Amino acid sequence: MANDTRGNGSSSSARRRGFLKKAGLLGTVGLAGCMGGGDGGGSGDSSGDGGDNGGDSGGDSGGDGGGEETTSGGGGGGEETLVMGTASEVSANFAMMSGLGGVVNENTDEVYLDVRPSASMAANIGRMARDEIDIGLIESTTAHDVNVGNEPFGDVAVDLRQIVHGSTSDWFLFAEDDQYSTIDDIGPDTYVAPGPSGSRVTDMVRRVLELAGVEYQERTTGYGDMGAAVAEGRIDVGLGAFTNVQVGTVTPGWVQEIKGTVDARLLGLPAELQSGINEEGWGNSFEFEVDPEGWAHVPDTPRSMSQVTWLYGTAETSTDAVYNVLEAMYENRDSMGDYHELLSFYTNDDHWTREPHPGFSLHQGTQDFLDEYGLN
Repeated sequence: MANDTRGNGSSSSARRRGFLKKAGLLGTVGLAGCMGGGDGGGSGDSSGDGGDNGGDSGGDSGGDGGGEETTSGGGGGGEETLVMGTASEVSANFAMMSGLGGVVNENTDEVYLDVRPSASMAANIGRMARDEIDIGLIESTTAHDVNVGNEPFGDVAVDLRQIVHGSTSDWFLFAEDDQYSTIDDIGPDTYVAPGPSGSRVTDMVRRVLELAGVEYQERTTGYGDMGAAVAEGRIDVGLGAFTNVQVGTVTPGWVQEIKGTVDARLLGLPAELQSGINEEGWGNSFEFEVDPEGWAHVPDTPRSMSQVTWLYGTAETSTDAVYNVLEAMYENRDSMGDYHELLSFYTNDDHWTREPHPGFSLHQGTQDFLDEYGLN
């Protein structure tokens, strides 16, 4: 399957044109629903992993994933195929990685990326272990749980290796009532939506609230329903998100809808809580800037609750194929944003290795690439 060479059949150039047509279509809609759509359903996360309104890290915590059974395609001679598991097919991460497939498949004959949806990023671990995919996206909460052996990842029969940074999903809490300015204002009678049921983002936000010592009433809510739930009084505190706040904040459409639905106040996180999140390892917290327009209140120093996404392979994933993917990306980095806006950040050399997950080695193909291009 993976790493098999593509043998016979229709020409690879014809397949690339079809792939790019698909990726181009996805690229035009991906950010409109970036980190989820606006329909309010599902258990998705930041870029659409686990539900019909998006989510990157979400869905079930281990599940067997989605997508089709892997088969090798026909095509031009000598190409290695890497099958990639991503997130749900309505997610910005699937759209972004479909665009990445377009970049690679249009610009090299050495490797072919077969980009497929998965039920969740967490499901990509099981899919790699079962040899259904060669490479897959994994976010930091799941990576941490694999690294320390938390259930349901206590016995992962695969040697995971990091390939390249994908994106960050940067979460914040918000309220309309002016009694809430920081997370410390949440009390035992406050109804908080840490995310949708079953989402890895929800797991991460719960851990932040526990670390802060906050008592609250939980009411899980879909991302697209957050603004309406606050406006209607079903919850007091909801959850929103940005993307890539370290290099250039992207605001998804469903968060724009929150600003149009309620007078939203972004809740601040204390500096000591930020330090605690970063020390725990299951999430990250970054200071970032927010355009105050449209927000009723913005903290003096906004701090995120973030999940960092990396593309992973295994020790068995072809070194040459990984190197060739990264080389094609780097040689065409200035045009990657034409395939999907989130790919534009790869023009920044620091983006390639930003915030690696603790406890995992770099793939050998990645190490060779970084050495060759001086990105260490």
